[in-house]
Amino acid sequence: MTVELFHWLIVAGAFAVSFPIFTIITPAIFRRLVPGFDELTPRKDFLIKDAALSICHVFVMATLAWYACLFTDQVPHDVIWHESSLVKIMNSLMVGYCAAACLLMIWYRVVDQASFLHHLVSTYTAYISLTYPCLHYYANICYMMEISGPFVNTRMILKQLGDQGSPLFICNGLAMVLTFFFGRVLSTIVATYNLIRLMVMDSQQFFQLPVPVLLCYVGGCALFNTLNYYWFFKILRGFVSFFQKRQ
Repeated sequence: MTVELFHWLIVAGAFAVSFPIFTIITPAIFRRLVPGFDELTPRKDFLIKDAALSICHVFVMATLAWYACLFTDQVPHDVIWHESSLVKIMNSLMVGYCAAACLLMIWYRVVDQASFLHHLVSTYTAYISLTYPCLHYYANICYMMEISGPFVNTRMILKQLGDQGSPLFICNGLAMVLTFFFGRVLSTIVATYNLIRLMVMDSQQFFQLPVPVLLCYVGGCALFNTLNYYWFFKILRGFVSFFQKRQ
């Protein structure tokens, strides 16, 4: 399986665009919005710019993924070998962005191990999905999860600015809980059911898939579902605790 030149160009474009967003556009915007932005510690400065870059990325990804799910027939859930042009574009964007994010962490020496590992795994899984034209419904589900991303990253920005008690922080937190539930809990429950059903109904063809594909889709499903449900539990607990303290 080979990756077409068109998709490598998208990878390169997503990689290249990430740097001016991080180094030029985001600082210019925050200097206007936040007095004393240039006086933040290097770590806070990096985390804010990294979160802003992620917001740009996940907004595009979530929009494309939900569009593919709701308004096209490109992502059937009951087909194993099937290629979606939209999902391949999203895979290309993911590879380019994650590679840039990893390089920025190394360059600025702000390497959070969990975040760095998450980006590496995402790069690998997106590349596998880009290479093999199969199970694109489940790749699209992963990108549909990004609907919660803008609110998760906005929360990070507000925390770094010390704005945890503002009405914006509270409203953003509520939106984060709702989008996390629909994007990362409810949608993955449906997708897991469809995946198990496909494994049972068409087991001979399913388990003849290449090992990297099975590793990404079956192993990734088990790993990221567990993490998502754990994070959602922590988010709910933190949200309840926050309001109890305010009362």
